[in-house]
Amino acid sequence: AATWNNLGALAIVQANPERAVHCFQQALRIHQLQFPDGHPDLATTLNNLGMGLEALGMLDEAEDIFLQSLAMRRKFLSVDHPHIAGSLNNLGLLEEERGNFEKAVLRFEQALELIASKAPPTHPLRQRIKENLDAVKLELNSLQD
Repeated sequence: AATWNNLGALAIVQANPERAVHCFQQALRIHQLQFPDGHPDLATTLNNLGMGLEALGMLDEAEDIFLQSLAMRRKFLSVDHPHIAGSLNNLGLLEEERGNFEKAVLRFEQALELIASKAPPTHPLRQRIKENLDAVKLELNSLQD
């Protein structure tokens, strides 16, 4: 499963979302067999699959997968775990792509609040979430002008 996930991540970097989704689906099958009751690794695979689906423009399917991943992460990880912030960030990016800037702001703010309790301002995920929040606020402000 880890190898399939790595191959999927490589396919994303290579701008080959079809291949990425295939790889993540293979990893998902393995993790579902390993962890029928859920597991953080299964949640990561779901998250990765969501990113692949989003890259294909399958936004509704990606949202469903991201929400499954978030629910599983909330079940198995501490309430302030950075992976939960990552899930919220991904949902924010999805809302931004849909043009739902207010929803995106809420997701990014939730993610930033959560990770701020765990990570210093220089942490890469915290910085990425802050950049995403700032960018979507600019988009929202430009629409209101």
